Amino acid sequence: MQGWQFAEGINYPYFFLNWGSKAGAIGFTNELPFMGTVWWILALLVFLIIVGRVYLLLVEFFKKRYAK
Repeated sequence: MQGWQFAEGINYPYFFLNWGSKAGAIGFTNELPFMGTVWWILALLVFLIIVGRVYLLLVEFFKKRYAK
């Protein structure tokens, strides 16, 4: 479906997926979303990998601590 908008110039419900913003796909700007879609996806990927590693470290820590 083409031509639909959630607001003026916003084609997607999440700001970091809005290819049509002034930042575009890989650019930068001084207004939301500040970075292009590719940068947001990479930032979210790195954040989720870090959260997953911390979770696995906590599981291992508690497994060693309470496995007596």
